[in-house]
Amino acid sequence: MGEVVQDNECIAYGVGGRFEIPNLLEDLSRTHPVTRYRDVYHLTFKDVVTYIFDYGVIVFWGGDRRIHEDLLDRIKHHIHRAHVDYFKDTFTYSKGEGLKIQNDHITLPGTEELETLALSHAIAQSTKLSQFEDSAASTVESSRHIPKALAQDGKIQMTKKAISKMRGRLYLVKSDINLQHGLLDTPEFFWEYPELEPIYTAMNRYLDIYPRIEVLNRKLEVIHELFSMLADEQNYKYSNYLEWIIILLISVEIIFTIIHDVLKLF
Repeated sequence: MGEVVQDNECIAYGVGGRFEIPNLLEDLSRTHPVTRYRDVYHLTFKDVVTYIFDYGVIVFWGGDRRIHEDLLDRIKHHIHRAHVDYFKDTFTYSKGEGLKIQNDHITLPGTEELETLALSHAIAQSTKLSQFEDSAASTVESSRHIPKALAQDGKIQMTKKAISKMRGRLYLVKSDINLQHGLLDTPEFFWEYPELEPIYTAMNRYLDIYPRIEVLNRKLEVIHELFSMLADEQNYKYSNYLEWIIILLISVEIIFTIIHDVLKLF
């Protein structure tokens, strides 16, 4: 059996909406060489292997956490919609015989850069997905009272504008998941390195990325249906209101016609 070296940490941080890549690369390239791959940027920062994903996730392999904090502090000015509290996933890793992932420990057949990069793609996707799950959980919690209020009182005290804003936030989350951040797709990086895709797939399955996306989408769909129903109710009330105004105006016109043409009072 091959010798296994001491464990190290792999830590992924979800730091914000996305990186402002041109400014970030200009800053980092002044002191560290940056290698660009499809979908990701690689640099070695004080012996820490670092992968930066433009959708707001950075993955560190090895090194002291203080080194991570130094780099995070340096790049925080290049984050669009930065989080106050970072989302974080932590794994340990070591070198052994063959790839194995168990109990958040990764056994690597080697420590080649492209192998850790393949794993980092799945880890970064999972970290970003955690951000969306947290956002969805907050939305679910904030709207939990609505079905109960509807069941008890038959109405809900929300304005049309508030409902529209909530629907917009839900749409943005679904759009981010399904369109912008490629969480549903295998990264384009593996078009150039198909031999590394099994490594990515193993990590993807371990992290349950696809099932989590399906569950998240179902939750968002239920909430979306709720707010769609509320929006339809608001539209009905507004239409009903307009109908009464029209009826009132027609009634007034009839009264004036009777007074003027029939009674000839003026």
